[in-house]
Amino acid sequence: MQLKALLALPTFHDFQLIAGADGLQQEIGNVDILEYEWFTQNFNVFSENDFVLTSLFFARDDASLIRKSIEKLLSRHISALAVKTIFFSELPPEVIALCDAHHLPLFRFSQAYMEDLIISFNELQKSDQRTLLLEKNLHYILHTNIDPAIIESTAHEINPAFLPHAIAFYLTDRLDPHSPRRIVSVLNRLLYKQYREQHLRTVSFLKFDNGLLVLYSLQEKELKQTPWELIRDLLHGYDLRAEDYAIGISSCQPIYRSLHQILQESLDAHKICQQSDKPYVSYAQLGIYRQLLPLSRSQAFQHQLQEVTHTLRTYDSKFSSRLLETLLAYTKNGGEISATAHQLYQHPNTIRYRLSKAKELLAPYLGTEHFYEQIFNLLTVYPLIKNEPEAVFKNRKDV
Repeated sequence: MQLKALLALPTFHDFQLIAGADGLQQEIGNVDILEYEWFTQNFNVFSENDFVLTSLFFARDDASLIRKSIEKLLSRHISALAVKTIFFSELPPEVIALCDAHHLPLFRFSQAYMEDLIISFNELQKSDQRTLLLEKNLHYILHTNIDPAIIESTAHEINPAFLPHAIAFYLTDRLDPHSPRRIVSVLNRLLYKQYREQHLRTVSFLKFDNGLLVLYSLQEKELKQTPWELIRDLLHGYDLRAEDYAIGISSCQPIYRSLHQILQESLDAHKICQQSDKPYVSYAQLGIYRQLLPLSRSQAFQHQLQEVTHTLRTYDSKFSSRLLETLLAYTKNGGEISATAHQLYQHPNTIRYRLSKAKELLAPYLGTEHFYEQIFNLLTVYPLIKNEPEAVFKNRKDV
Protein backbone atom coordinates (compact mmCIF):
# COMPACT_ATOMS: atom_id res chain seq x y z
CA MET A 1 0.00 0.00 0.00
CA GLN A 2 1.11 3.60 -0.49
CA LEU A 3 2.65 5.51 2.39
CA LYS A 4 0.08 8.29 1.92
CA ALA A 5 -2.80 5.88 2.55
CA LEU A 6 -1.23 4.76 5.81
CA LEU A 7 -0.61 8.32 6.98
CA ALA A 8 -4.31 9.12 6.42
CA LEU A 9 -5.26 6.82 9.33
CA PRO A 10 -6.17 8.63 12.57
CA THR A 11 -3.45 6.77 14.53
CA PHE A 12 -0.84 8.58 12.42
CA HIS A 13 -2.39 12.02 12.92
CA ASP A 14 0.56 13.57 14.80
CA PHE A 15 3.24 12.42 12.35
CA GLN A 16 5.29 15.42 11.20
CA LEU A 17 7.39 15.11 8.05
CA ILE A 18 10.86 16.59 8.57
CA ALA A 19 12.79 15.15 5.60
CA GLY A 20 12.45 13.10 2.42
CA ALA A 21 9.29 14.70 1.00
CA ASP A 22 10.17 13.34 -2.46
CA GLY A 23 9.64 9.77 -1.20
CA LEU A 24 6.01 10.04 -0.10
CA GLN A 25 4.88 7.90 -3.05
CA GLN A 26 6.76 4.91 -1.62
CA GLU A 27 5.05 1.57 -1.20
CA ILE A 28 4.90 0.11 2.32
CA GLY A 29 5.20 -3.65 2.75
CA ASN A 30 5.47 -3.85 6.54
CA VAL A 31 5.74 -1.73 9.68
CA ASP A 32 8.49 -2.69 12.10
CA ILE A 33 10.23 -1.36 15.21
CA LEU A 34 13.93 -0.53 15.62
CA GLU A 35 15.03 -0.52 19.27
CA TYR A 36 17.65 -3.14 20.14
CA GLU A 37 18.99 -4.06 16.71
CA TRP A 38 21.91 -1.64 17.12
CA PHE A 39 23.20 -3.61 20.06
CA THR A 40 22.94 -6.93 18.22
CA GLN A 41 23.86 -5.47 14.78
CA ASN A 42 21.00 -7.55 13.40
CA PHE A 43 19.73 -5.09 10.79
CA ASN A 44 18.93 -8.03 8.52
CA VAL A 45 15.54 -8.22 10.23
CA PHE A 46 14.51 -5.17 8.17
CA SER A 47 13.40 -5.59 4.57
CA GLU A 48 12.81 -3.52 1.46
CA ASN A 49 9.70 -1.30 1.74
CA ASP A 50 9.61 -1.47 5.56
CA PHE A 51 8.28 1.52 7.48
CA VAL A 52 10.53 1.59 10.56
CA LEU A 53 9.46 3.09 13.91
CA THR A 54 11.98 3.91 16.61
CA SER A 55 12.52 5.95 19.78
CA LEU A 56 16.33 5.90 19.21
CA PHE A 57 16.69 4.38 22.65
CA PHE A 58 20.07 2.92 21.66
CA ALA A 59 21.42 6.41 20.81
CA ARG A 60 20.30 8.23 23.94
CA ASP A 61 23.88 8.50 25.20
CA ASP A 62 25.57 8.79 21.79
CA ALA A 63 23.77 10.80 19.09
CA SER A 64 26.35 9.77 16.49
CA LEU A 65 24.64 6.36 16.40
CA ILE A 66 21.56 7.94 14.77
CA ARG A 67 23.31 8.54 11.44
CA LYS A 68 25.01 5.14 11.55
CA SER A 69 21.72 3.35 12.15
CA ILE A 70 20.00 5.22 9.29
CA GLU A 71 22.86 4.31 6.94
CA LYS A 72 22.31 0.65 7.82
CA LEU A 73 18.57 1.02 7.25
CA LEU A 74 19.18 2.69 3.89
CA SER A 75 21.29 -0.31 2.86
CA ARG A 76 18.17 -2.43 3.53
CA HIS A 77 16.13 -0.13 1.22
CA ILE A 78 13.43 0.75 3.73
CA SER A 79 10.61 3.07 2.59
CA ALA A 80 10.20 5.40 5.58
CA LEU A 81 11.38 6.09 9.12
CA ALA A 82 9.53 7.64 12.08
CA VAL A 83 11.11 8.73 15.36
CA LYS A 84 9.12 8.99 18.57
CA THR A 85 10.30 12.05 20.48
CA ILE A 86 11.08 10.36 23.78
CA PHE A 87 14.85 10.85 23.80
CA PHE A 88 15.30 13.27 20.87
CA SER A 89 12.89 16.10 20.14
CA GLU A 90 15.18 17.32 17.35
CA LEU A 91 17.40 15.33 15.03
CA PRO A 92 20.92 16.31 13.89
CA PRO A 93 21.00 18.39 10.66
CA GLU A 94 23.26 15.84 8.95
CA VAL A 95 20.63 13.14 9.56
CA ILE A 96 17.92 15.26 7.94
CA ALA A 97 20.24 16.00 5.01
CA LEU A 98 21.00 12.28 4.64
CA CYS A 99 17.30 11.37 4.45
CA ASP A 100 16.64 14.18 1.96
CA ALA A 101 19.51 13.01 -0.23
CA HIS A 102 18.11 9.45 -0.32
CA HIS A 103 14.45 10.55 -0.62
CA LEU A 104 13.69 8.68 2.62
CA PRO A 105 10.60 10.13 4.35
CA LEU A 106 11.55 10.92 7.95
CA PHE A 107 8.85 11.68 10.51
CA ARG A 108 8.69 12.51 14.17
CA PHE A 109 5.73 11.81 16.44
CA SER A 110 4.98 11.98 20.14
CA GLN A 111 1.60 10.50 21.02
CA ALA A 112 0.89 7.20 19.28
CA TYR A 113 1.97 3.84 20.69
CA MET A 114 4.12 1.91 18.24
CA GLU A 115 2.10 -1.27 18.79
CA ASP A 116 -1.11 0.61 17.83
CA LEU A 117 0.56 1.85 14.65
CA ILE A 118 1.51 -1.69 13.66
CA ILE A 119 -2.01 -2.95 14.41
CA SER A 120 -3.47 -0.14 12.29
CA PHE A 121 -1.24 -1.09 9.38
CA ASN A 122 -2.15 -4.78 9.66
CA GLU A 123 -5.86 -3.99 9.85
CA LEU A 124 -5.60 -1.69 6.84
CA GLN A 125 -3.74 -4.35 4.87
CA LYS A 126 -6.38 -6.96 5.67
CA SER A 127 -9.10 -4.46 4.85
CA ASP A 128 -7.53 -3.72 1.45
CA GLN A 129 -7.42 -7.41 0.57
CA ARG A 130 -11.02 -7.90 1.68
CA THR A 131 -12.09 -4.78 -0.23
CA LEU A 132 -10.68 -6.14 -3.48
CA LEU A 133 -12.46 -9.46 -3.02
CA LEU A 134 -15.81 -7.89 -2.15
CA GLU A 135 -15.57 -5.44 -5.04
CA LYS A 136 -14.98 -8.36 -7.40
CA ASN A 137 -17.98 -10.23 -5.95
CA LEU A 138 -20.23 -7.17 -6.30
CA HIS A 139 -19.27 -6.80 -9.96
CA TYR A 140 -20.09 -10.47 -10.43
CA ILE A 141 -23.61 -10.29 -8.99
CA LEU A 142 -24.22 -7.03 -10.85
CA HIS A 143 -23.35 -8.29 -14.31
CA THR A 144 -24.33 -11.94 -14.12
CA ASN A 145 -27.70 -13.67 -13.94
CA ILE A 146 -27.04 -15.81 -10.90
CA ASP A 147 -28.77 -17.92 -8.32
CA PRO A 148 -30.44 -15.85 -5.55
CA ALA A 149 -28.52 -17.96 -3.06
CA ILE A 150 -25.27 -16.38 -4.27
CA ILE A 151 -26.69 -12.90 -3.79
CA GLU A 152 -27.70 -13.82 -0.24
CA SER A 153 -24.31 -15.33 0.55
CA THR A 154 -22.58 -12.23 -0.81
CA ALA A 155 -24.65 -10.03 1.49
CA HIS A 156 -23.72 -12.24 4.46
CA GLU A 157 -20.08 -12.09 3.42
CA ILE A 158 -20.14 -8.30 3.34
CA ASN A 159 -21.70 -8.01 6.78
CA PRO A 160 -23.23 -10.85 8.81
CA ALA A 161 -24.82 -8.22 11.09
CA PHE A 162 -27.01 -6.73 8.36
CA LEU A 163 -30.61 -6.03 9.35
CA PRO A 164 -33.37 -7.27 6.96
CA HIS A 165 -33.69 -4.15 4.78
CA ALA A 166 -31.12 -1.79 3.32
CA ILE A 167 -30.51 1.35 1.27
CA ALA A 168 -27.44 1.70 -0.95
CA PHE A 169 -25.66 5.05 -1.29
CA TYR A 170 -23.00 5.47 -3.98
CA LEU A 171 -20.66 8.43 -3.52
CA THR A 172 -17.88 9.99 -5.57
CA ASP A 173 -15.75 12.97 -4.71
CA ARG A 174 -17.04 16.10 -6.46
CA LEU A 175 -13.52 17.50 -6.90
CA ASP A 176 -11.93 14.31 -8.21
CA PRO A 177 -14.70 11.93 -9.37
CA HIS A 178 -12.56 9.70 -11.58
CA SER A 179 -9.75 8.86 -9.15
CA PRO A 180 -10.28 6.32 -6.38
CA ARG A 181 -7.44 7.63 -4.20
CA ARG A 182 -9.44 10.23 -2.29
CA ILE A 183 -12.26 7.76 -1.79
CA VAL A 184 -9.86 5.08 -0.53
CA SER A 185 -8.51 7.56 1.99
CA VAL A 186 -12.07 8.33 3.15
CA LEU A 187 -12.89 4.60 3.26
CA ASN A 188 -9.89 3.81 5.47
CA ARG A 189 -10.89 6.61 7.81
CA LEU A 190 -14.48 5.34 8.00
CA LEU A 191 -13.43 1.75 8.65
CA TYR A 192 -11.01 2.78 11.38
CA LYS A 193 -13.59 4.88 13.20
CA GLN A 194 -16.30 2.27 12.72
CA TYR A 195 -14.02 -0.33 14.31
CA ARG A 196 -14.21 1.73 17.49
CA GLU A 197 -17.95 2.49 17.25
CA GLN A 198 -19.72 -0.83 17.39
CA HIS A 199 -23.21 0.68 17.24
CA LEU A 200 -22.65 1.13 13.49
CA ARG A 201 -21.86 -2.51 12.86
CA THR A 202 -25.02 -2.88 10.72
CA VAL A 203 -23.62 -0.35 8.22
CA SER A 204 -21.01 -1.34 5.64
CA PHE A 205 -18.56 0.86 3.74
CA LEU A 206 -17.08 -0.56 0.55
CA LYS A 207 -14.96 0.69 -2.31
CA PHE A 208 -16.61 0.16 -5.69
CA ASP A 209 -14.83 1.39 -8.83
CA ASN A 210 -13.99 5.06 -8.23
CA GLY A 211 -16.56 5.55 -5.50
CA LEU A 212 -17.67 4.62 -2.02
CA LEU A 213 -20.64 2.29 -1.52
CA VAL A 214 -22.52 2.63 1.76
CA LEU A 215 -24.98 -0.13 2.63
CA TYR A 216 -27.21 1.07 5.45
CA SER A 217 -29.36 -1.71 6.86
CA LEU A 218 -32.58 -1.26 8.83
CA GLN A 219 -35.00 -3.44 10.74
CA GLU A 220 -38.06 -2.09 8.96
CA LYS A 221 -38.55 -0.71 5.46
CA GLU A 222 -40.12 2.49 6.76
CA LEU A 223 -37.59 5.25 7.46
CA LYS A 224 -37.75 7.75 10.30
CA GLN A 225 -35.62 10.13 8.21
CA THR A 226 -35.38 10.83 4.51
CA PRO A 227 -32.52 8.91 2.86
CA TRP A 228 -30.66 12.20 2.32
CA GLU A 229 -30.91 13.08 6.01
CA LEU A 230 -29.76 9.58 6.88
CA ILE A 231 -26.55 9.69 4.79
CA ARG A 232 -25.90 13.32 5.70
CA ASP A 233 -26.06 12.60 9.42
CA LEU A 234 -24.04 9.41 9.04
CA LEU A 235 -21.19 11.21 7.26
CA HIS A 236 -21.37 14.13 9.68
CA GLY A 237 -20.70 11.68 12.49
CA TYR A 238 -17.37 10.94 10.79
CA ASP A 239 -16.61 14.66 10.28
CA LEU A 240 -17.42 14.43 6.56
CA ARG A 241 -19.67 16.78 4.57
CA ALA A 242 -22.25 15.07 2.37
CA GLU A 243 -22.20 18.15 0.13
CA ASP A 244 -18.63 17.27 -0.93
CA TYR A 245 -19.89 14.18 -2.76
CA ALA A 246 -22.19 13.30 -5.62
CA ILE A 247 -24.58 10.77 -4.07
CA GLY A 248 -26.87 8.26 -5.74
CA ILE A 249 -29.54 6.75 -3.47
CA SER A 250 -31.38 3.47 -4.01
CA SER A 251 -34.80 2.43 -2.81
CA CYS A 252 -35.10 0.44 0.42
CA GLN A 253 -35.23 -3.31 -0.30
CA PRO A 254 -34.66 -6.65 1.45
CA ILE A 255 -30.86 -6.86 1.56
CA TYR A 256 -30.48 -10.63 1.28
CA ARG A 257 -32.40 -11.00 -1.97
CA SER A 258 -32.05 -7.55 -3.52
CA LEU A 259 -28.42 -6.57 -2.93
CA HIS A 260 -27.74 -6.45 -6.67
CA GLN A 261 -30.85 -4.35 -7.24
CA ILE A 262 -30.09 -1.62 -4.70
CA LEU A 263 -26.48 -1.49 -5.87
CA GLN A 264 -27.56 -0.91 -9.47
CA GLU A 265 -30.19 1.63 -8.40
CA SER A 266 -27.60 3.66 -6.48
CA LEU A 267 -25.24 3.58 -9.48
CA ASP A 268 -27.98 4.71 -11.87
CA ALA A 269 -29.07 7.50 -9.54
CA HIS A 270 -25.44 8.55 -9.15
CA LYS A 271 -25.05 8.93 -12.94
CA ILE A 272 -27.92 11.38 -13.04
CA CYS A 273 -26.61 13.12 -9.92
CA GLN A 274 -23.30 13.81 -11.63
CA GLN A 275 -25.00 15.17 -14.75
CA SER A 276 -27.55 17.29 -12.88
CA ASP A 277 -24.98 18.77 -10.47
CA LYS A 278 -27.27 18.16 -7.51
CA PRO A 279 -26.00 17.04 -4.08
CA TYR A 280 -27.97 13.81 -4.39
CA VAL A 281 -30.49 12.01 -6.59
CA SER A 282 -32.76 9.18 -5.46
CA TYR A 283 -33.71 6.28 -7.71
CA ALA A 284 -37.37 7.23 -7.27
CA GLN A 285 -36.62 10.55 -9.00
CA LEU A 286 -35.18 9.08 -12.20
CA GLY A 287 -38.36 9.15 -14.26
CA ILE A 288 -37.74 7.94 -17.83
CA TYR A 289 -34.18 6.91 -16.93
CA ARG A 290 -35.55 4.00 -14.93
CA GLN A 291 -36.44 2.46 -18.30
CA LEU A 292 -33.61 3.85 -20.43
CA LEU A 293 -30.62 3.03 -18.23
CA PRO A 294 -31.34 -0.73 -18.05
CA LEU A 295 -31.93 -0.66 -21.81
CA SER A 296 -28.62 1.10 -22.36
CA ARG A 297 -26.73 -1.77 -20.72
CA SER A 298 -27.74 -4.20 -23.46
CA GLN A 299 -25.15 -5.10 -26.08
CA ALA A 300 -27.58 -4.42 -28.95
CA PHE A 301 -28.31 -0.91 -27.65
CA GLN A 302 -24.64 -0.07 -27.19
CA HIS A 303 -23.79 -1.37 -30.66
CA GLN A 304 -26.55 0.69 -32.27
CA LEU A 305 -25.50 3.79 -30.31
CA GLN A 306 -21.92 3.33 -31.48
CA GLU A 307 -23.04 3.05 -35.13
CA VAL A 308 -25.23 6.14 -34.89
CA THR A 309 -22.73 8.41 -33.12
CA HIS A 310 -19.83 7.24 -35.30
CA THR A 311 -21.81 8.01 -38.46
CA LEU A 312 -22.78 11.46 -37.22
CA ARG A 313 -19.30 12.33 -35.97
CA THR A 314 -17.72 11.22 -39.23
CA TYR A 315 -20.09 13.37 -41.27
CA ASP A 316 -19.66 16.36 -38.92
CA SER A 317 -15.89 16.09 -39.15
CA LYS A 318 -15.87 15.85 -42.94
CA PHE A 319 -18.35 18.65 -43.66
CA SER A 320 -17.99 20.82 -40.52
CA SER A 321 -21.68 20.29 -39.82
CA ARG A 322 -23.37 19.98 -36.42
CA LEU A 323 -25.70 17.03 -36.84
CA LEU A 324 -24.90 15.29 -33.55
CA GLU A 325 -25.18 18.52 -31.58
CA THR A 326 -28.48 19.26 -33.29
CA LEU A 327 -29.93 15.84 -32.51
CA LEU A 328 -28.85 16.13 -28.86
CA ALA A 329 -30.63 19.48 -28.59
CA TYR A 330 -33.62 18.11 -30.51
CA THR A 331 -34.14 15.26 -28.02
CA LYS A 332 -33.52 17.56 -25.08
CA ASN A 333 -36.26 19.89 -26.33
CA GLY A 334 -38.82 17.14 -26.78
CA GLY A 335 -38.67 17.11 -30.57
CA GLU A 336 -39.69 20.78 -30.86
CA ILE A 337 -37.94 22.41 -33.82
CA SER A 338 -38.49 26.00 -32.67
CA ALA A 339 -37.01 25.33 -29.21
CA THR A 340 -34.05 23.52 -30.79
CA ALA A 341 -33.45 26.42 -33.18
CA HIS A 342 -33.62 28.89 -30.29
CA GLN A 343 -31.09 26.90 -28.24
CA LEU A 344 -28.63 26.61 -31.14
CA TYR A 345 -29.19 30.16 -32.46
CA GLN A 346 -30.26 28.79 -35.85
CA HIS A 347 -33.19 29.34 -38.20
CA PRO A 348 -35.87 26.59 -37.89
CA ASN A 349 -35.33 25.70 -41.57
CA THR A 350 -31.67 24.99 -40.80
CA ILE A 351 -32.75 22.59 -38.08
CA ARG A 352 -35.22 20.91 -40.48
CA TYR A 353 -32.47 20.45 -43.06
CA ARG A 354 -30.11 18.91 -40.48
CA LEU A 355 -32.81 16.53 -39.25
CA SER A 356 -33.56 15.47 -42.80
CA LYS A 357 -29.87 14.84 -43.45
CA ALA A 358 -29.52 12.87 -40.21
CA LYS A 359 -32.52 10.68 -41.11
CA GLU A 360 -30.92 9.96 -44.48
CA LEU A 361 -27.53 9.06 -42.98
CA LEU A 362 -29.00 6.92 -40.20
CA ALA A 363 -31.60 5.04 -42.24
CA PRO A 364 -29.33 1.95 -42.60
CA TYR A 365 -29.23 1.67 -38.78
CA LEU A 366 -32.63 3.00 -37.69
CA GLY A 367 -34.87 2.40 -40.67
CA THR A 368 -37.35 5.07 -41.71
CA GLU A 369 -40.02 4.66 -39.02
CA HIS A 370 -40.11 6.08 -35.45
CA PHE A 371 -36.99 8.19 -36.01
CA TYR A 372 -37.58 10.55 -33.09
CA GLU A 373 -38.38 7.77 -30.62
CA GLN A 374 -35.20 5.86 -31.51
CA ILE A 375 -33.01 8.97 -31.41
CA PHE A 376 -34.58 9.97 -28.08
CA ASN A 377 -33.73 6.60 -26.50
CA LEU A 378 -30.19 6.55 -27.84
CA LEU A 379 -29.13 10.14 -27.31
CA THR A 380 -30.85 10.71 -23.98
CA VAL A 381 -28.45 8.28 -22.32
CA TYR A 382 -25.52 9.02 -24.64
CA PRO A 383 -23.79 11.59 -22.36
CA LEU A 384 -24.19 9.21 -19.41
CA ILE A 385 -22.61 6.27 -21.21
CA LYS A 386 -19.84 8.36 -22.71
CA ASN A 387 -19.36 10.33 -19.47
CA GLU A 388 -19.29 13.51 -21.49
CA PRO A 389 -19.34 16.94 -19.82
CA GLU A 390 -22.24 18.26 -21.91
CA ALA A 391 -25.03 18.14 -19.34
CA VAL A 392 -28.02 17.69 -21.59
CA PHE A 393 -30.10 16.64 -18.59
CA LYS A 394 -29.63 19.63 -16.33
CA ASN A 395 -32.92 21.26 -17.17
CA ARG A 396 -35.05 18.14 -17.47
CA LYS A 397 -38.19 18.25 -15.32
CA ASP A 398 -38.25 14.54 -14.50
CA VAL A 399 -34.98 14.56 -12.55
